[in-house]
Amino acid sequence: MTTRFNGPVVVCVDGSSPSYTAVDWAIAEARRREVPLRVVHAFHPFDYTGPGIKERQTAADETTAKVEAYVRGAPGELDVSVAIQALVDLRERSAERKALHPLLAPASIAVVGAGRKPGGVGHEVLCNLLEHGFTGPTYPVNPRATEIAGVPAYPSLAAIPQPVDLAIIAVPAAAVEAVLAEAGQARVGAAVVVSSGFAETGPDGRAAQATLVRTGSPVSSR
Repeated sequence: MTTRFNGPVVVCVDGSSPSYTAVDWAIAEARRREVPLRVVHAFHPFDYTGPGIKERQTAADETTAKVEAYVRGAPGELDVSVAIQALVDLRERSAERKALHPLLAPASIAVVGAGRKPGGVGHEVLCNLLEHGFTGPTYPVNPRATEIAGVPAYPSLAAIPQPVDLAIIAVPAAAVEAVLAEAGQARVGAAVVVSSGFAETGPDGRAAQATLVRTGSPVSSR
């Protein structure tokens, strides 16, 4: 007995050459089964160093439009639908939603190690937050500055007068452990370390990173 599947063939695309290979297979499979073809593109609407939600949505629209035109240009009739899925919707359904909320959807962010000059990691992270989609309070932390990128700066996490959901840590590797300890004392909800000098540098760096994970236990560190 042959089982017939009446549901659509679903193909996920990212605009790359391999994804077009998958689209070609999906077109052939949808025709073979005589079912609709559903094209899906997923993206995370926000991160701390890349474009904001508007830019990501525009890129998603462009990717799916190109793939849809490619499919519709194939010979023969085919029922095609397109969907764009923001991955944050999927994350919101997870069992860890509450614990990860400060990390995935922070209401306020501190950038520890934000410098005054463009080009540094901390400065660029801060500017991306200010320019690309994050609308909550943003606090640069730098003991040698009173203002960075037009935003009042604070000498430490403890000096920030309001609760901080997420600390993005961009200080030299040797200083990260102390900043994580301070974040725990200041009741910061989560921390992201963007400093270099850890697992990517070899065994010593991996050992230092393992120590940081243990040190970061008072906050949800990534």
